Amino acid sequence: MQLSEKIRIIRKARGYSQEGLGLNLSKVNENGISRQTVSDWENGNCEPKLNNIRDLSKVLDVSFDALLDEKIDLNDKTVLNSVLHNLSSEQKEKVNNSFRYRIYEYAVTAKDYIKVIVFFSIMLIGLVTGIVGLGLLGKVHAAGWIAYVGSLVAFMMLCMLSIPISIIKRIRRGGGYSAFGTLSQTHFVIIGWSDAQFDRTIYVPVTQIEKMELGNNSKKNHGTVLVYLKDRAKPIQTSEIINPEKLIYVFNNLDSYLANSNNQGEVK
Repeated sequence: MQLSEKIRIIRKARGYSQEGLGLNLSKVNENGISRQTVSDWENGNCEPKLNNIRDLSKVLDVSFDALLDEKIDLNDKTVLNSVLHNLSSEQKEKVNNSFRYRIYEYAVTAKDYIKVIVFFSIMLIGLVTGIVGLGLLGKVHAAGWIAYVGSLVAFMMLCMLSIPISIIKRIRRGGGYSAFGTLSQTHFVIIGWSDAQFDRTIYVPVTQIEKMELGNNSKKNHGTVLVYLKDRAKPIQTSEIINPEKLIYVFNNLDSYLANSNNQGEVK
């Protein structure tokens, strides 16, 4: 893979705009790097000099070899993850001590309530039918079939009781969740939409994060988090996650939280 493509992929994975990357490179390069220069590098109009590549390695927090080795294909998600987590032994220990947050998958809808109501209505009808049929069993022969069918319906619904229970739990916590993201002492992994061609997962070094805030319309049980990066005016907005306030709390108390083994794990 060409260096130009690598710069673009890693820049996006770290959450930098072209201007933001240029500003950060300018801090370690006495000549300064403009947004246009970064654009030229990514479009292959010109190649960065060796000292620029070293600066890119430092600012993007990847190894020097990862940028220069053309055999490394960052379109492979596994390879990209490996490059973005190419850490020292000390840093790897910190990464292993991490906090996992859960991605919010869907909101509770009217259909969830309807499913619960319909389920228990059918079970109630089955129970009543069975009771009435048993009461009439000595008077009407057909009542035996009524009792049998009603009891069978009630029994089947009782066997399926786990379905409405799971929906009730979903309603109580405000929705469901799917994948996990992580926050460690070195990186914050922001999970985004992905497919075979494109991965919007962002790996942000914690040192680049200035603060986190609740997103607009966030609720106690779920919502988005705004992540403000140094030298980037517009914050990165996470996907909806479970208990966003807990993620912000962990970030604000990162060292003490992750240092305590009793606090490790996922958000509840």
